[in-house]
Amino acid sequence: MRNERERNPSTFARRWPWFVLPGALLGGVLIGVTEAMAGLFFTPSAKSMFSFGLLVLVLLFRPQGIMGKKPT
Repeated sequence: MRNERERNPSTFARRWPWFVLPGALLGGVLIGVTEAMAGLFFTPSAKSMFSFGLLVLVLLFRPQGIMGKKPT
């Protein structure tokens, strides 16, 4: 059972950005690389379409996030 300190919302709020930072950085790099490659191989106006498609695929196959753990 968790102790009272782990359930304290202020403790969670202080540590929260560090939980999501690696996934957010990886997602930003993936979006940037995808848009750059789409601009190279296809018309530049299709760049946003590819980044949106990547977003939809991640949400379909990994709803907990790129680096998120599966719920038990």
